[in-house]
Amino acid sequence: MRTVSTIAAVVTAAIVSAGLAAAPATAAPGQGPRGPHDPIPAGAKAHIDDDGLTIVTSSGDGGGSIAFYRARPGGAGGLGVLRSLQAKGIVSNSLSVTSESAGVTAGAAPPSGGMNPTECGSGYGVAKFWATSSSCVTKVRWAWNGFADPQIYFRDHTPSAWPVKAAVTTWNQAIGVDSYWTGGSCPGGGRHCVEVWNAWYDTDWLGYTYVQYGSNGYFIDGTVAVFLNDNNLEGYNRMTTCHELGHALGLGHNSSYSSPSCLWDSASGGNYQTPSPNDFSTLRVVIYP
Repeated sequence: MRTVSTIAAVVTAAIVSAGLAAAPATAAPGQGPRGPHDPIPAGAKAHIDDDGLTIVTSSGDGGGSIAFYRARPGGAGGLGVLRSLQAKGIVSNSLSVTSESAGVTAGAAPPSGGMNPTECGSGYGVAKFWATSSSCVTKVRWAWNGFADPQIYFRDHTPSAWPVKAAVTTWNQAIGVDSYWTGGSCPGGGRHCVEVWNAWYDTDWLGYTYVQYGSNGYFIDGTVAVFLNDNNLEGYNRMTTCHELGHALGLGHNSSYSSPSCLWDSASGGNYQTPSPNDFSTLRVVIYP
């Protein structure tokens, strides 16, 4: 178990008087993470299920990106998220799609050559991780940069309604990767930073996480971010926060009935607010051995 380090927030008087700033829905082209309303690039592939929509891209050098949209419980699942993004012009109607849900939009064809990057089984229950290809050899994860464990700082821009600090405390129990909360700046020196934002984004999803990685599978600093949707169902804030932060650490979904997880991959399922032991084992043994 790790001891959480809390970094004191350094906030300007202007921000204090105006409240915490909400993240923009779009990012500047070629800079930082792709926001939830940024257009999906050509050549992307997607997978939809009851939990949500996952969109992946692969670059010619072996790198790529993953965008996770967590569907709103009681809604139309990943298909509803896809249709909403298509209606806004964010996703092309010809996007290559695989589906575990009925009613895939007309014109969407299954991806050729599979999904790269790929969600892989970890061998610990049904917990999953991400790899650069279907061989599941090169994991998508954070670099050690000389530390015993990768050092991840979650830079929290959200108000108290979003329990980011509590979720980071929970994830910091994992062995193999160290998670820290900060309300101020992120330290450098080989430590990594994940920006966590909130705003009123959409009506079909609760949370969105974007990650980008290089050919070695390591996340690219400055491109990983979590966006929490203020259009959330009361009582789901803790589950959503835990779920999205898990993706930012490299975890995939977990649909275990015997050991429920906040990474549960069905938005119609329970409101599970913490990781499962299998998630922690996947981090310790598979992703960050």
